[in-house]
Amino acid sequence: FRTVISRPGSAEPRYLEVGYVDDAHFVRFDSDGASPRAELRAPWLEQEGPEFWDWKTQNTRTCTHILRGRLNEVRG
Repeated sequence: FRTVISRPGSAEPRYLEVGYVDDAHFVRFDSDGASPRAELRAPWLEQEGPEFWDWKTQNTRTCTHILRGRLNEVRG
């Protein structure tokens, strides 16, 4: 799932993305993280190379930008 959370006093909303397959948590992204990148959460994804994680991180950053923009439109 993906969500954007508006917070009082914060210039930018927080963006969270979490992925599950059959109740197994396999990926996570938190825009408030120390180093916001897509994070591996399942051992079976260790086989994926750095290119995949770079792509996933870029894809997630794009979604962050889009959903923050939509939230700002709603907030006026």
